[in-house]
Formats: sequence, structure tokens, C-alpha cells
Amino acid sequence: MAAFARERRAIAERWATKKGVTLSSEASRFFDAAAAGDSAKVQELFAVLDARRLPDGRRPANVKAIWDAIIDTYGTAFVVATWPADSLVEYARSVLATVPVGAIYLAGTDPGRFVPGLFNDLSGTNNCIILTQNALVDPGYLDYVELLHGQRLACISTQDIQQAMQSYSLDAQRRARHDAENPRGPRLFQPDESLQVTPDGKVNSSGLGSIMAVNELLVRRLVEKNSGISFYLEETRPMKGLYTDALPAGPLLRLRPPDSESKALQSRATSTVELWQSMATQFRNAKNLPPESPVRMAWSSLARAHGGYFLERKLPTEAEMILRIALQISSRNEPAILLLMEHLNAVNRRDEAYSALNRFLRSNPEANPLLFELRQDLARQSPPP
Repeated sequence: MAAFARERRAIAERWATKKGVTLSSEASRFFDAAAAGDSAKVQELFAVLDARRLPDGRRPANVKAIWDAIIDTYGTAFVVATWPADSLVEYARSVLATVPVGAIYLAGTDPGRFVPGLFNDLSGTNNCIILTQNALVDPGYLDYVELLHGQRLACISTQDIQQAMQSYSLDAQRRARHDAENPRGPRLFQPDESLQVTPDGKVNSSGLGSIMAVNELLVRRLVEKNSGISFYLEETRPMKGLYTDALPAGPLLRLRPPDSESKALQSRATSTVELWQSMATQFRNAKNLPPESPVRMAWSSLARAHGGYFLERKLPTEAEMILRIALQISSRNEPAILLLMEHLNAVNRRDEAYSALNRFLRSNPEANPLLFELRQDLARQSPPP
């Protein structure tokens, strides 16, 4: 962590010089605290830097210029402070052993980004390129990517961002009109999407579903622009539009696999189930990782992504096995229980769906209220014994 913080400070200083600003005293002390392993001071100084705003709400130039280096350092310091050291090494090893040198790894969750990033950057070689899919819409982050990786990839442009947002907006409006004209049909516009039309006719989108839909379009564009590079994905949320041209690879998904592998879905499904069965055994024996451990959730999220992938690819048996393993690894994984409910309902196994959801909610009384509403719906459809 000390070496990582010193490296990120050097990058921040280089970028600040290019932008014609200097590091503030708080930023300097922030990097020093990270290098010293003082997590409380890192938290305190990050809060100060994050709150620094001009009257118009923007960040000051000397903070904005280095913000992505600050985020990298803060996120990495957080996982180092909250994960056991052996768990950090094991997670990073599993990811980095899957992604070859020169490939692009698109991280989604914070652990998926910061844990491999710590070890990848300190390997002493030009290893894989780690990007966060969640910031591809941010021109400031894309400048940071250019600084870190130079000519190793063709990055997203401002025009790409504008086209993705326009494409999403047109499609979202189409789906919203469909739902309004067909109130009894299946909904195409999702509850976590939001569109607002301003008086001048401009359409603004918000909501997590809208953000992730734009991210998916930008991932697709990045893959198109880098046809000679391999891509590996760790999801934040399902990117179903990418599944038809993807295969599981270790704990990740490989986008655009070679033609020689593209027909290997069934054999890859079998090996993926075996991978997660092995991981479930490891976690059953991990007495040092309590149910609330972020390590459990990180691995469970990887399994959940594979379960969702196999559901979409019409391999429900493998999908169900992996989703149940995801819940064994972390009994708090709400996206995993929702996917399992979706599957069990689709195959008319509502009694099993009710039982599984009821067990989940007994263990998680502070879960999303929507899950309690779903349990009530299931009870009405198929009263429990």
C-alpha cells in the first residue's frame, strides 16, 4: 500500500503540473497518510477533499485535476484496511491469473477494481489494463486513463459518450411509449430508469438502470475500438446485451472470445460450476470470515454474475446451482436472491421460491423492503404450508 500510494502521488503531481496547478496541503497529507497505512487519517482527509467545492458546486482546479488518483488511492486504502491480507492476495491472484498481459479488465465493483489494481500496478511489468466501467461516461476519468495507459488502447471519446447517451435516450423513450400504450403487457421500461423532458424538448435520463444502460453501450464501443485486444468483465450489474458474445473465464466473463471457443458454452458451464463448488468449500472452511465480511460479498458477486449469465444463455440448471452457491458464500447477496426468485418463478416452483426468500429475509431483517413485498406476493400466489 505504501508503494501504491507513492506511485499514485507521483501520478497526481505529474498530472497537476500538466494542468498548471499544485497539490494542496490536504492532498499531500492524504497521500502521506495512505503511504503510512493510517486509514483513519485517509478517511478524514478524503472527506475534506470530497467536500471542497466552489460556489457553483464544482471542485477546485487543484482537486479536480487529481481526483481520479485520489479515488484510486482511497479505494485501495479502504480494501487494504478492511480485508485480511491473505484474502487480498487470493482475490487478486484469481483475477490477474485470468486476465493476460496487455488485455483490458473492466471492473465493476469497488473490490473488483481496487484489489487487483493494487497488485497489477506493482508487478514491475506492463500487466493488464484495469478500467472501471462505471466511469467511462466521465471525460475527467478518460483523461486519467490516457495518462496511465498512453497508446496501449483507443479510449472512449466525447463523441462516443454523446452518441451512447442519445442512443439510450431514444430507446428508453420507445420503451416508455410501448408501456404507456400497452398497460397490461410486460414492462419494457424498468423501475430503476428515469427520463425527464425539459420545456425545450431536451431529454435527461437518471436512475441506476439508465446509468448502467449507458455504461453498457460505452463498453460495447470500447470493445469495437480495440479489436485486437482481449476484454474481461467483472459486472456491477448485469450487462445482458454483451452475453451473446461472451464466455466465462475463471471468475470473470471474457468478451468477444476467439471463434475456437465460442461453441464451448456447455463445457464452460460445467467447469464454471466446478469452480464455484470449489469456492463454496473454501468459504465453508473460512472461519475467519463472518457473514458480513466484504470478502464474502466480493466473491458472491462474481458467482451471481455467472448465475445471471447462464440464466440468460438458457442453461437454468447450471445457473441455479451457481446462484445457490453465491448465497452460500454470502447470505446477504440481494441481487443473487432476486435472480434465484426470477428463475424459480419462471419454472413454476413458487413454493421453493417462497422458502428460499423466507430463509433469506429471516437472516437479513434489514433487507430491501421490496424483498418483503415479493415474499407477500409469493405467499398470496402459493400460500406456505
